[in-house]
Amino acid sequence: MANDADILYEFLGVDMTKPLSEIFSQPSPILMTDLLRCIVCPHGTEYTTLRRREDIQTAYLAVAECKVCRTRYYPDRYVYKGPTPGNHLQRLRCDTQYLRISKHGVWEEVILSFHCSWSSFSDWTNRRIKTGRSLTFRQSQRLFIEHFSRHLLTFSCAANSKTDVLVSAVREEIGRDGGIVPGAMEHACMDCTHKKRYRQDLIDEGADFGEEVGLIAGEDDVEGLEGSSEEINNTEPDLENGDSEIDTVDQLYAQVLAENELAPEGPRGYSRLAVIDGKTMRHRICAVPGCTGALTNYKKGRFCRDHALEGLDDICGIVSCGRPVSPLGSLTCDNPSHHTWVQRVIRAQQARAIDSLIDSSMTPATTGNVPFRVELPELEGLAGNKIVHTFRARTTYCLQTVQWACGTPIGWGKCFTAESPSQVLTIIDNIWKDHSQYKPNFIAYNSSCKLLRHIVTQNPSNPWISSTKFIVDAWHYIGHKATDSLCWLWCNPVPRNGAQPDLVLVENDNDGHPHLTRAFNTETAEQFNAWLNGFEAQLCQMSNVNYDFFIHALMLLYKEDIGRRIEKKERELDEQFWEDVL
Repeated sequence: MANDADILYEFLGVDMTKPLSEIFSQPSPILMTDLLRCIVCPHGTEYTTLRRREDIQTAYLAVAECKVCRTRYYPDRYVYKGPTPGNHLQRLRCDTQYLRISKHGVWEEVILSFHCSWSSFSDWTNRRIKTGRSLTFRQSQRLFIEHFSRHLLTFSCAANSKTDVLVSAVREEIGRDGGIVPGAMEHACMDCTHKKRYRQDLIDEGADFGEEVGLIAGEDDVEGLEGSSEEINNTEPDLENGDSEIDTVDQLYAQVLAENELAPEGPRGYSRLAVIDGKTMRHRICAVPGCTGALTNYKKGRFCRDHALEGLDDICGIVSCGRPVSPLGSLTCDNPSHHTWVQRVIRAQQARAIDSLIDSSMTPATTGNVPFRVELPELEGLAGNKIVHTFRARTTYCLQTVQWACGTPIGWGKCFTAESPSQVLTIIDNIWKDHSQYKPNFIAYNSSCKLLRHIVTQNPSNPWISSTKFIVDAWHYIGHKATDSLCWLWCNPVPRNGAQPDLVLVENDNDGHPHLTRAFNTETAEQFNAWLNGFEAQLCQMSNVNYDFFIHALMLLYKEDIGRRIEKKERELDEQFWEDVL
Protein backbone atom coordinates (compact mmCIF):
# COMPACT_ATOMS: atom_id res chain seq x y z
CA MET A 1 0.00 0.00 0.00
CA ALA A 2 2.81 2.42 0.85
CA ASN A 3 4.45 1.88 -2.52
CA ASP A 4 1.15 2.40 -4.32
CA ALA A 5 0.56 5.60 -2.35
CA ASP A 6 4.00 6.89 -3.30
CA ILE A 7 3.25 6.28 -6.97
CA LEU A 8 -0.08 8.04 -6.63
CA TYR A 9 1.58 11.01 -4.92
CA GLU A 10 4.15 11.12 -7.71
CA PHE A 11 1.35 10.96 -10.30
CA LEU A 12 -0.40 13.90 -8.63
CA GLY A 13 2.81 15.89 -8.30
CA VAL A 14 2.65 15.86 -4.48
CA ASP A 15 5.92 16.69 -2.70
CA MET A 16 5.66 15.21 0.79
CA THR A 17 8.59 17.31 1.99
CA LYS A 18 6.40 20.44 1.87
CA PRO A 19 3.86 21.46 4.55
CA LEU A 20 0.42 19.87 4.15
CA SER A 21 -1.24 23.28 3.68
CA GLU A 22 0.86 23.83 0.57
CA ILE A 23 0.46 20.29 -0.68
CA PHE A 24 -3.33 20.01 -0.46
CA SER A 25 -4.41 23.63 -0.90
CA GLN A 26 -5.57 23.03 -4.48
CA PRO A 27 -5.86 19.29 -5.07
CA SER A 28 -6.01 18.14 -8.69
CA PRO A 29 -9.10 16.15 -9.73
CA ILE A 30 -8.75 12.56 -10.86
CA LEU A 31 -11.09 11.18 -13.50
CA MET A 32 -11.29 7.41 -13.54
CA THR A 33 -13.76 4.61 -14.09
CA ASP A 34 -15.91 3.43 -11.18
CA LEU A 35 -15.99 -0.17 -12.47
CA LEU A 36 -14.08 -2.73 -10.39
CA ARG A 37 -14.36 -5.74 -12.68
CA CYS A 38 -13.94 -6.11 -16.43
CA ILE A 39 -17.29 -6.41 -18.24
CA VAL A 40 -15.76 -7.51 -21.57
CA CYS A 41 -14.10 -10.75 -20.42
CA PRO A 42 -16.24 -13.91 -20.26
CA HIS A 43 -17.91 -14.37 -16.88
CA GLY A 44 -15.89 -17.49 -16.13
CA THR A 45 -12.48 -15.84 -16.50
CA GLU A 46 -10.49 -15.54 -13.29
CA TYR A 47 -8.55 -12.49 -12.17
CA THR A 48 -10.60 -9.95 -14.10
CA THR A 49 -10.11 -7.14 -11.60
CA LEU A 50 -8.96 -3.90 -13.17
CA ARG A 51 -5.44 -2.60 -12.60
CA ARG A 52 -3.77 0.65 -13.50
CA ARG A 53 -1.61 0.89 -16.60
CA GLU A 54 2.12 0.64 -15.95
CA ASP A 55 2.97 3.87 -17.73
CA ILE A 56 1.68 6.89 -15.85
CA GLN A 57 -0.27 9.17 -18.19
CA THR A 58 0.80 12.80 -18.32
CA ALA A 59 -2.73 14.08 -17.68
CA TYR A 60 -5.20 14.31 -14.84
CA LEU A 61 -6.71 11.03 -15.89
CA ALA A 62 -6.39 7.51 -14.51
CA VAL A 63 -7.01 4.77 -17.07
CA ALA A 64 -7.81 1.27 -15.81
CA GLU A 65 -6.94 -1.83 -17.81
CA CYS A 66 -8.06 -5.43 -17.57
CA LYS A 67 -4.97 -7.65 -17.22
CA VAL A 68 -6.67 -10.47 -19.16
CA CYS A 69 -8.27 -8.90 -22.25
CA ARG A 70 -6.47 -5.53 -22.13
CA THR A 71 -9.72 -3.57 -22.20
CA ARG A 72 -9.00 0.03 -21.19
CA TYR A 73 -11.55 1.83 -19.02
CA TYR A 74 -11.93 5.59 -19.18
CA PRO A 75 -14.40 7.63 -17.11
CA ASP A 76 -16.98 7.75 -19.90
CA ARG A 77 -16.13 4.78 -22.16
CA TYR A 78 -14.16 1.59 -22.45
CA VAL A 79 -12.05 0.46 -25.42
CA TYR A 80 -11.49 -3.19 -26.29
CA LYS A 81 -10.04 -5.30 -29.11
CA GLY A 82 -12.17 -5.79 -32.19
CA PRO A 83 -12.73 -8.97 -34.22
CA THR A 84 -9.72 -8.28 -36.49
CA PRO A 85 -6.09 -7.62 -35.47
CA GLY A 86 -5.33 -3.95 -34.93
CA ASN A 87 -9.01 -3.08 -34.73
CA HIS A 88 -10.42 -1.60 -31.52
CA LEU A 89 -14.00 -0.94 -30.51
CA GLN A 90 -15.33 1.34 -27.83
CA ARG A 91 -18.58 1.60 -25.92
CA LEU A 92 -19.78 4.95 -24.64
CA ARG A 93 -21.36 5.07 -21.19
CA CYS A 94 -24.49 7.17 -20.74
CA ASP A 95 -24.32 6.89 -16.93
CA THR A 96 -20.83 8.31 -16.55
CA GLN A 97 -20.17 10.08 -13.25
CA TYR A 98 -17.12 12.06 -14.16
CA LEU A 99 -17.85 13.82 -17.43
CA ARG A 100 -19.50 16.90 -16.03
CA ILE A 101 -21.38 17.73 -19.21
CA SER A 102 -23.24 14.42 -19.03
CA LYS A 103 -23.65 14.13 -15.26
CA HIS A 104 -25.27 17.48 -14.63
CA GLY A 105 -26.89 17.99 -18.01
CA VAL A 106 -25.21 21.36 -18.47
CA TRP A 107 -25.65 21.27 -22.23
CA GLU A 108 -29.36 20.48 -22.10
CA GLU A 109 -30.11 23.28 -19.66
CA VAL A 110 -28.12 25.80 -21.67
CA ILE A 111 -29.52 24.81 -25.03
CA LEU A 112 -33.08 24.87 -23.70
CA SER A 113 -32.70 28.19 -21.91
CA PHE A 114 -30.49 30.12 -24.30
CA HIS A 115 -30.93 28.37 -27.67
CA CYS A 116 -27.14 28.38 -27.93
CA SER A 117 -24.86 27.02 -30.62
CA TRP A 118 -21.57 25.18 -30.14
CA SER A 119 -19.53 28.39 -30.11
CA SER A 120 -21.98 30.10 -27.74
CA PHE A 121 -21.74 27.18 -25.34
CA SER A 122 -17.95 27.33 -25.32
CA ASP A 123 -18.09 31.07 -24.62
CA TRP A 124 -20.60 30.50 -21.81
CA THR A 125 -18.46 27.76 -20.26
CA ASN A 126 -15.28 29.82 -20.45
CA ARG A 127 -16.96 32.73 -18.69
CA ARG A 128 -18.51 30.47 -16.06
CA ILE A 129 -15.40 28.41 -15.31
CA LYS A 130 -12.47 30.78 -15.07
CA THR A 131 -9.36 28.69 -15.62
CA GLY A 132 -6.17 29.14 -17.55
CA ARG A 133 -7.45 26.92 -20.39
CA SER A 134 -10.40 27.72 -22.64
CA LEU A 135 -12.93 25.42 -24.26
CA THR A 136 -12.63 25.74 -28.04
CA PHE A 137 -15.38 25.64 -30.66
CA ARG A 138 -14.29 22.17 -31.81
CA GLN A 139 -14.20 20.83 -28.25
CA SER A 140 -17.66 22.26 -27.62
CA GLN A 141 -18.97 20.54 -30.75
CA ARG A 142 -17.36 17.28 -29.67
CA LEU A 143 -18.94 17.49 -26.21
CA PHE A 144 -22.36 18.08 -27.75
CA ILE A 145 -22.09 15.10 -30.10
CA GLU A 146 -20.54 12.82 -27.46
CA HIS A 147 -23.28 13.66 -24.99
CA PHE A 148 -26.29 13.14 -27.26
CA SER A 149 -24.78 10.10 -28.98
CA ARG A 150 -25.09 8.30 -25.66
CA HIS A 151 -28.75 9.20 -25.25
CA LEU A 152 -30.12 8.83 -28.78
CA LEU A 153 -29.63 5.15 -29.56
CA THR A 154 -27.27 2.19 -29.88
CA PHE A 155 -24.71 2.49 -32.67
CA SER A 156 -21.15 1.47 -33.51
CA CYS A 157 -18.17 3.24 -35.06
CA ALA A 158 -14.39 3.17 -34.95
CA ALA A 159 -12.84 3.76 -31.54
CA ASN A 160 -11.58 7.30 -30.89
CA SER A 161 -12.99 8.40 -34.22
CA LYS A 162 -13.09 11.98 -35.43
CA THR A 163 -16.16 14.09 -34.80
CA ASP A 164 -17.43 13.88 -38.38
CA VAL A 165 -17.07 10.08 -38.36
CA LEU A 166 -18.92 9.83 -35.04
CA VAL A 167 -21.82 12.03 -36.09
CA SER A 168 -22.11 10.21 -39.44
CA ALA A 169 -22.33 6.86 -37.65
CA VAL A 170 -25.11 8.14 -35.40
CA ARG A 171 -26.94 9.64 -38.36
CA GLU A 172 -26.95 6.31 -40.16
CA GLU A 173 -28.88 4.87 -37.22
CA ILE A 174 -31.35 7.70 -36.59
CA GLY A 175 -32.08 7.99 -40.31
CA ARG A 176 -31.13 10.16 -43.25
CA ASP A 177 -33.33 13.22 -43.78
CA GLY A 178 -35.76 12.09 -41.09
CA GLY A 179 -36.16 9.93 -38.04
CA ILE A 180 -38.18 8.77 -35.04
CA VAL A 181 -37.62 9.98 -31.48
CA PRO A 182 -36.79 7.03 -29.19
CA GLY A 183 -39.72 6.01 -26.99
CA ALA A 184 -42.19 8.37 -28.68
CA MET A 185 -44.37 5.69 -30.26
CA GLU A 186 -45.21 4.12 -26.90
CA HIS A 187 -45.99 7.46 -25.25
CA ALA A 188 -49.50 8.10 -23.94
CA CYS A 189 -50.94 10.65 -21.50
CA MET A 190 -54.23 12.37 -20.70
CA ASP A 191 -53.59 15.12 -23.24
CA CYS A 192 -53.02 12.92 -26.30
CA THR A 193 -54.80 9.65 -25.46
CA HIS A 194 -58.50 9.51 -24.55
CA LYS A 195 -60.99 6.77 -23.92
CA LYS A 196 -62.99 6.04 -27.08
CA ARG A 197 -66.22 8.10 -27.11
CA TYR A 198 -69.53 7.72 -28.93
CA ARG A 199 -72.36 10.09 -29.82
CA GLN A 200 -74.57 8.67 -27.09
CA ASP A 201 -71.91 9.62 -24.54
CA LEU A 202 -72.24 13.27 -25.60
CA ILE A 203 -76.03 13.10 -25.33
CA ASP A 204 -75.77 11.55 -21.86
CA GLU A 205 -73.47 14.41 -20.84
CA GLY A 206 -76.03 17.00 -21.93
CA ALA A 207 -75.13 17.78 -25.54
CA ASP A 208 -78.06 18.97 -27.68
CA PHE A 209 -77.73 18.40 -31.41
CA GLY A 210 -81.23 19.60 -32.31
CA GLU A 211 -83.80 17.73 -34.37
CA GLU A 212 -82.13 17.98 -37.76
CA VAL A 213 -81.01 14.73 -39.31
CA GLY A 214 -78.81 16.30 -41.96
CA LEU A 215 -75.18 17.07 -41.44
CA ILE A 216 -75.84 20.77 -40.95
CA ALA A 217 -78.39 21.61 -38.24
CA GLY A 218 -77.61 25.31 -38.14
CA GLU A 219 -75.15 27.78 -39.57
CA ASP A 220 -72.83 27.47 -36.57
CA ASP A 221 -72.56 23.69 -36.69
CA VAL A 222 -69.47 23.72 -38.88
CA GLU A 223 -67.25 25.93 -36.80
CA GLY A 224 -65.11 28.46 -38.61
CA LEU A 225 -65.95 27.59 -42.20
CA GLU A 226 -66.70 30.41 -44.61
CA GLY A 227 -70.16 29.89 -46.09
CA SER A 228 -73.76 29.36 -45.04
CA SER A 229 -75.50 26.14 -44.05
CA GLU A 230 -77.68 26.33 -47.14
CA GLU A 231 -74.63 26.63 -49.36
CA ILE A 232 -73.04 23.61 -47.69
CA ASN A 233 -76.15 21.43 -47.84
CA ASN A 234 -76.55 22.15 -51.55
CA THR A 235 -72.96 21.13 -52.29
CA GLU A 236 -72.33 17.68 -53.66
CA PRO A 237 -69.47 15.81 -51.96
CA ASP A 238 -66.27 15.75 -53.98
CA LEU A 239 -64.92 12.38 -52.88
CA GLU A 240 -62.80 10.01 -54.92
CA ASN A 241 -64.26 6.88 -53.34
CA GLY A 242 -66.04 5.52 -56.40
CA ASP A 243 -69.22 4.73 -54.39
CA SER A 244 -72.12 5.71 -56.65
CA GLU A 245 -74.76 4.83 -54.05
CA ILE A 246 -73.61 7.54 -51.66
CA ASP A 247 -74.30 10.74 -53.55
CA THR A 248 -75.88 13.10 -51.04
CA VAL A 249 -74.67 14.85 -47.92
CA ASP A 250 -77.37 13.27 -45.74
CA GLN A 251 -76.40 9.77 -46.81
CA LEU A 252 -72.76 10.44 -46.05
CA TYR A 253 -73.71 11.88 -42.68
CA ALA A 254 -75.87 8.86 -41.86
CA GLN A 255 -72.93 6.56 -42.58
CA VAL A 256 -70.56 8.54 -40.33
CA LEU A 257 -73.19 8.84 -37.60
CA ALA A 258 -73.94 5.12 -37.54
CA GLU A 259 -70.28 4.30 -36.97
CA ASN A 260 -70.12 6.50 -33.85
CA GLU A 261 -73.64 6.24 -32.41
CA LEU A 262 -73.48 3.60 -29.67
CA ALA A 263 -70.62 2.01 -27.76
CA PRO A 264 -70.04 -1.70 -28.48
CA GLU A 265 -70.05 -4.32 -25.78
CA GLY A 266 -66.69 -4.97 -24.15
CA PRO A 267 -63.62 -2.72 -23.99
CA ARG A 268 -64.08 0.66 -25.65
CA GLY A 269 -60.55 1.15 -26.87
CA TYR A 270 -58.83 4.52 -26.99
CA SER A 271 -58.17 7.37 -29.42
CA ARG A 272 -54.92 9.24 -30.02
CA LEU A 273 -54.29 12.37 -32.06
CA ALA A 274 -51.05 13.41 -33.77
CA VAL A 275 -50.28 16.83 -35.24
CA ILE A 276 -48.19 17.61 -38.33
CA ASP A 277 -46.77 20.95 -39.38
CA GLY A 278 -44.09 22.35 -41.67
CA LYS A 279 -41.35 24.73 -40.55
CA THR A 280 -39.16 26.69 -42.99
CA MET A 281 -35.95 25.57 -41.29
CA ARG A 282 -33.61 24.74 -44.13
CA HIS A 283 -30.09 23.70 -45.01
CA ARG A 284 -28.25 24.02 -48.29
CA ILE A 285 -28.20 21.37 -51.02
CA CYS A 286 -26.82 21.04 -54.54
CA ALA A 287 -27.65 23.89 -56.94
CA VAL A 288 -28.67 21.54 -59.77
CA PRO A 289 -32.50 21.47 -59.98
CA GLY A 290 -33.92 18.17 -58.76
CA CYS A 291 -30.74 17.12 -56.95
CA THR A 292 -30.88 16.69 -53.17
CA GLY A 293 -27.19 15.84 -52.72
CA ALA A 294 -25.02 17.30 -49.98
CA LEU A 295 -22.54 20.04 -50.84
CA THR A 296 -18.85 19.19 -51.00
CA ASN A 297 -18.00 22.63 -49.60
CA TYR A 298 -20.48 24.31 -47.25
CA LYS A 299 -18.56 27.59 -47.22
CA LYS A 300 -18.44 28.47 -50.90
CA GLY A 301 -19.58 25.36 -52.75
CA ARG A 302 -22.62 25.06 -55.00
CA PHE A 303 -22.61 21.42 -56.06
CA CYS A 304 -22.68 17.93 -54.63
CA ARG A 305 -19.79 15.56 -55.19
CA ASP A 306 -21.23 13.97 -58.33
CA HIS A 307 -22.02 17.25 -60.08
CA ALA A 308 -18.74 18.80 -58.97
CA LEU A 309 -16.89 15.90 -60.63
CA GLU A 310 -18.81 16.68 -63.83
CA GLY A 311 -17.04 20.04 -63.88
CA LEU A 312 -20.13 22.22 -63.46
CA ASP A 313 -18.05 24.79 -61.56
CA ASP A 314 -16.41 25.60 -64.88
CA ILE A 315 -19.67 25.84 -66.87
CA CYS A 316 -21.82 28.97 -67.19
CA GLY A 317 -24.36 29.14 -64.35
CA ILE A 318 -27.21 29.68 -66.80
CA VAL A 319 -28.09 26.05 -67.51
CA SER A 320 -29.30 26.60 -71.06
CA CYS A 321 -25.97 28.18 -72.05
CA GLY A 322 -23.48 25.35 -71.49
CA ARG A 323 -20.38 27.42 -72.39
CA PRO A 324 -17.27 27.49 -70.16
CA VAL A 325 -16.94 30.30 -67.63
CA SER A 326 -14.75 33.28 -68.46
CA PRO A 327 -12.63 34.33 -66.70
CA LEU A 328 -11.88 31.17 -64.75
CA GLY A 329 -13.56 31.21 -61.35
CA SER A 330 -16.50 33.40 -62.37
CA LEU A 331 -20.14 32.33 -62.51
CA THR A 332 -20.91 32.98 -66.18
CA CYS A 333 -19.39 32.80 -69.62
CA ASP A 334 -18.02 35.81 -71.51
CA ASN A 335 -21.50 36.85 -72.68
CA PRO A 336 -21.99 40.37 -71.18
CA SER A 337 -25.76 39.90 -70.89
CA HIS A 338 -25.25 36.78 -68.76
CA HIS A 339 -22.82 38.62 -66.49
CA THR A 340 -25.21 41.57 -66.09
CA TRP A 341 -28.15 39.29 -65.40
CA VAL A 342 -26.40 37.37 -62.62
CA GLN A 343 -25.37 40.62 -60.91
CA ARG A 344 -28.98 41.80 -60.92
CA VAL A 345 -30.14 38.44 -59.56
CA ILE A 346 -27.61 38.58 -56.72
CA ARG A 347 -28.74 42.09 -55.77
CA ALA A 348 -32.39 40.98 -55.86
CA GLN A 349 -31.63 37.97 -53.64
CA GLN A 350 -29.83 40.18 -51.15
CA ALA A 351 -32.82 42.52 -51.05
CA ARG A 352 -35.11 39.55 -50.51
CA ALA A 353 -32.96 38.32 -47.61
CA ILE A 354 -33.12 41.74 -45.93
CA ASP A 355 -36.87 41.92 -46.45
CA SER A 356 -37.38 38.47 -44.96
CA LEU A 357 -35.47 39.54 -41.86
CA ILE A 358 -37.75 42.56 -41.51
CA ASP A 359 -40.86 40.42 -42.01
CA SER A 360 -39.72 37.92 -39.38
CA SER A 361 -39.74 40.66 -36.73
CA MET A 362 -43.29 41.78 -37.59
CA THR A 363 -46.65 40.23 -36.91
CA PRO A 364 -48.89 39.06 -39.77
CA ALA A 365 -51.12 42.04 -39.08
CA THR A 366 -48.33 44.54 -39.80
CA THR A 367 -47.06 42.79 -42.92
CA GLY A 368 -50.46 41.88 -44.29
CA ASN A 369 -49.18 38.28 -44.49
CA VAL A 370 -48.13 38.96 -48.10
CA PRO A 371 -44.89 37.18 -49.11
CA PHE A 372 -42.09 39.25 -50.60
CA ARG A 373 -41.66 38.72 -54.35
CA VAL A 374 -38.56 39.56 -56.35
CA GLU A 375 -39.17 40.37 -60.00
CA LEU A 376 -36.23 38.83 -61.87
CA PRO A 377 -35.17 40.57 -65.10
CA GLU A 378 -35.71 39.07 -68.52
CA LEU A 379 -32.84 37.49 -70.40
CA GLU A 380 -32.82 37.12 -74.16
CA GLY A 381 -36.60 37.44 -74.28
CA LEU A 382 -37.22 34.82 -71.60
CA ALA A 383 -39.00 35.74 -68.35
CA GLY A 384 -36.69 35.86 -65.34
CA ASN A 385 -38.58 33.24 -63.34
CA LYS A 386 -38.30 30.81 -66.28
CA ILE A 387 -34.50 30.88 -66.35
CA VAL A 388 -32.83 27.90 -64.68
CA HIS A 389 -29.48 28.75 -63.10
CA THR A 390 -26.93 27.35 -60.64
CA PHE A 391 -25.43 30.58 -59.29
CA ARG A 392 -25.90 29.55 -55.67
CA ALA A 393 -26.69 26.43 -53.69
CA ARG A 394 -30.38 25.69 -53.27
CA THR A 395 -31.99 24.82 -49.95
CA THR A 396 -34.45 22.27 -48.68
CA TYR A 397 -38.01 23.58 -48.62
CA CYS A 398 -39.02 22.89 -45.01
CA LEU A 399 -38.76 20.68 -41.96
CA GLN A 400 -41.86 18.59 -41.28
CA THR A 401 -42.46 17.76 -37.61
CA VAL A 402 -44.91 15.26 -36.10
CA GLN A 403 -46.05 15.35 -32.44
CA TRP A 404 -48.70 13.83 -30.25
CA ALA A 405 -51.42 16.23 -29.16
CA CYS A 406 -49.65 16.71 -25.81
CA GLY A 407 -46.57 18.08 -27.59
CA THR A 408 -44.35 14.99 -27.38
CA PRO A 409 -42.35 14.77 -30.64
CA ILE A 410 -42.77 11.57 -32.63
CA GLY A 411 -40.58 12.09 -35.68
CA TRP A 412 -39.61 14.40 -38.49
CA GLY A 413 -38.71 14.58 -42.15
CA LYS A 414 -37.72 17.01 -44.89
CA CYS A 415 -39.64 18.38 -47.84
CA PHE A 416 -37.07 19.17 -50.53
CA THR A 417 -39.08 21.00 -53.19
CA ALA A 418 -42.46 21.88 -51.66
CA GLU A 419 -44.76 20.95 -48.79
CA SER A 420 -46.75 18.82 -51.18
CA PRO A 421 -49.21 16.08 -50.17
CA SER A 422 -46.99 13.44 -51.77
CA GLN A 423 -43.94 14.44 -49.72
CA VAL A 424 -45.95 14.69 -46.49
CA LEU A 425 -47.43 11.24 -47.15
CA THR A 426 -43.93 9.85 -47.68
CA ILE A 427 -42.82 11.29 -44.32
CA ILE A 428 -45.67 9.78 -42.30
CA ASP A 429 -45.28 6.49 -44.19
CA ASN A 430 -41.61 6.38 -43.16
CA ILE A 431 -42.37 7.25 -39.53
CA TRP A 432 -45.04 4.57 -39.05
CA LYS A 433 -43.62 2.03 -41.51
CA ASP A 434 -42.43 -0.32 -38.75
CA HIS A 435 -44.91 0.88 -36.11
CA SER A 436 -48.31 0.38 -37.71
CA GLN A 437 -49.79 -0.70 -34.36
CA TYR A 438 -49.13 2.81 -33.04
CA LYS A 439 -50.82 4.71 -35.85
CA PRO A 440 -52.94 7.58 -34.48
CA ASN A 441 -56.71 7.58 -34.80
CA PHE A 442 -56.57 11.22 -35.91
CA ILE A 443 -53.95 13.36 -37.64
CA ALA A 444 -54.34 17.15 -37.55
CA TYR A 445 -52.65 19.02 -40.39
CA ASN A 446 -53.30 22.41 -41.96
CA SER A 447 -53.88 20.82 -45.38
CA SER A 448 -55.47 17.54 -44.34
CA CYS A 449 -58.17 17.88 -46.98
CA LYS A 450 -55.53 18.03 -49.73
CA LEU A 451 -53.60 15.18 -48.15
CA LEU A 452 -56.72 13.02 -47.85
CA ARG A 453 -57.72 13.78 -51.44
CA HIS A 454 -54.22 12.80 -52.59
CA ILE A 455 -54.30 9.51 -50.65
CA VAL A 456 -57.73 8.52 -51.97
CA THR A 457 -56.85 9.50 -55.53
CA GLN A 458 -53.56 7.61 -55.60
CA ASN A 459 -54.70 4.48 -53.77
CA PRO A 460 -58.30 4.07 -52.53
CA SER A 461 -57.22 1.04 -50.47
CA ASN A 462 -54.36 2.83 -48.72
CA PRO A 463 -54.16 1.60 -45.07
CA TRP A 464 -54.23 5.20 -43.83
CA ILE A 465 -57.86 5.53 -44.96
CA SER A 466 -59.07 2.79 -42.63
CA SER A 467 -56.72 3.47 -39.71
CA THR A 468 -56.73 7.26 -39.37
CA LYS A 469 -59.02 10.25 -39.86
CA PHE A 470 -57.35 13.37 -41.21
CA ILE A 471 -58.61 16.67 -39.79
CA VAL A 472 -57.56 20.28 -40.29
CA ASP A 473 -56.12 21.96 -37.21
CA ALA A 474 -58.44 24.49 -35.57
CA TRP A 475 -56.47 27.61 -36.56
CA HIS A 476 -56.14 26.88 -40.28
CA TYR A 477 -59.68 25.48 -40.52
CA ILE A 478 -61.01 29.04 -40.26
CA GLY A 479 -59.65 29.82 -43.72
CA HIS A 480 -60.97 26.72 -45.48
CA LYS A 481 -63.92 27.14 -47.83
CA ALA A 482 -67.36 25.70 -47.19
CA THR A 483 -67.60 24.73 -50.85
CA ASP A 484 -64.91 22.08 -50.28
CA SER A 485 -67.27 19.31 -49.21
CA LEU A 486 -64.48 16.83 -48.52
CA CYS A 487 -62.99 19.30 -46.04
CA TRP A 488 -66.11 20.15 -44.05
CA LEU A 489 -67.44 16.59 -44.07
CA TRP A 490 -64.31 14.62 -43.17
CA CYS A 491 -61.75 17.14 -41.85
CA ASN A 492 -63.76 19.25 -39.38
CA PRO A 493 -61.71 19.50 -36.12
CA VAL A 494 -64.81 20.25 -33.97
CA PRO A 495 -67.97 18.74 -35.52
CA ARG A 496 -70.84 20.06 -33.39
CA ASN A 497 -73.31 17.47 -34.63
CA GLY A 498 -71.68 14.50 -32.88
CA ALA A 499 -70.27 13.01 -36.07
CA GLN A 500 -66.84 12.57 -34.41
CA PRO A 501 -67.42 12.24 -30.64
CA ASP A 502 -63.72 11.67 -29.98
CA LEU A 503 -62.95 15.25 -31.02
CA VAL A 504 -65.31 17.08 -28.64
CA LEU A 505 -66.05 17.31 -24.94
CA VAL A 506 -69.16 18.56 -23.15
CA GLU A 507 -68.48 21.29 -20.60
CA ASN A 508 -70.79 23.57 -18.63
CA ASP A 509 -70.41 27.35 -18.62
CA ASN A 510 -70.80 29.58 -15.55
CA ASP A 511 -74.59 29.43 -15.91
CA GLY A 512 -74.61 25.64 -16.03
CA HIS A 513 -75.39 25.42 -19.75
CA PRO A 514 -73.59 22.60 -21.63
CA HIS A 515 -71.47 23.40 -24.67
CA LEU A 516 -68.97 21.54 -26.84
CA THR A 517 -65.22 22.17 -26.66
CA ARG A 518 -62.20 20.65 -28.39
CA ALA A 519 -60.98 17.39 -26.87
CA PHE A 520 -57.43 17.73 -28.25
CA ASN A 521 -54.96 20.55 -28.73
CA THR A 522 -54.38 20.63 -32.49
CA GLU A 523 -51.77 23.42 -32.33
CA THR A 524 -48.92 21.59 -30.58
CA ALA A 525 -46.85 21.41 -33.77
CA GLU A 526 -47.16 25.18 -34.19
CA GLN A 527 -45.98 25.62 -30.59
CA PHE A 528 -43.01 23.30 -31.11
CA ASN A 529 -42.06 25.06 -34.32
CA ALA A 530 -42.15 28.40 -32.51
CA TRP A 531 -39.67 26.95 -30.00
CA LEU A 532 -37.43 25.88 -32.89
CA ASN A 533 -37.18 29.48 -34.11
CA GLY A 534 -34.29 30.11 -31.74
CA PHE A 535 -32.14 27.50 -33.49
CA GLU A 536 -32.80 28.52 -37.09
CA ALA A 537 -29.69 30.70 -37.46
CA GLN A 538 -27.22 27.91 -36.67
CA LEU A 539 -29.18 25.17 -38.45
CA CYS A 540 -29.18 26.95 -41.82
CA GLN A 541 -25.35 26.97 -41.76
CA MET A 542 -24.95 23.26 -41.01
CA SER A 543 -24.15 20.39 -43.30
CA ASN A 544 -26.88 17.86 -43.95
CA VAL A 545 -25.28 15.40 -41.50
CA ASN A 546 -24.97 17.90 -38.64
CA TYR A 547 -28.46 19.22 -39.41
CA ASP A 548 -30.01 15.76 -39.04
CA PHE A 549 -28.12 15.09 -35.81
CA PHE A 550 -29.00 18.49 -34.33
CA ILE A 551 -32.72 18.21 -35.17
CA HIS A 552 -32.86 14.76 -33.60
CA ALA A 553 -31.13 16.04 -30.45
CA LEU A 554 -33.54 18.98 -30.22
CA MET A 555 -36.50 16.64 -30.50
CA LEU A 556 -35.08 14.46 -27.74
CA LEU A 557 -34.63 17.52 -25.51
CA TYR A 558 -38.15 18.74 -26.19
CA LYS A 559 -39.57 15.28 -25.50
CA GLU A 560 -37.80 15.17 -22.13
CA ASP A 561 -39.07 18.65 -21.29
CA ILE A 562 -42.66 17.71 -22.19
CA GLY A 563 -42.28 14.57 -20.08
CA ARG A 564 -41.31 16.66 -17.06
CA ARG A 565 -44.33 18.92 -17.59
CA ILE A 566 -46.69 15.94 -17.83
CA GLU A 567 -45.26 14.45 -14.65
CA LYS A 568 -45.46 17.77 -12.79
CA LYS A 569 -49.11 18.26 -13.78
CA GLU A 570 -49.88 14.59 -13.00
CA ARG A 571 -51.25 13.93 -16.48
CA GLU A 572 -49.98 10.37 -16.76
CA LEU A 573 -52.43 7.55 -17.48
CA ASP A 574 -52.96 5.10 -14.63
CA GLU A 575 -53.50 1.35 -14.75
CA GLN A 576 -57.26 1.77 -14.40
CA PHE A 577 -57.39 3.58 -17.75
CA TRP A 578 -55.72 0.71 -19.58
CA GLU A 579 -57.94 -1.85 -17.85
CA ASP A 580 -61.00 0.03 -19.09
CA VAL A 581 -59.91 0.43 -22.71
CA LEU A 582 -58.11 -2.85 -23.44
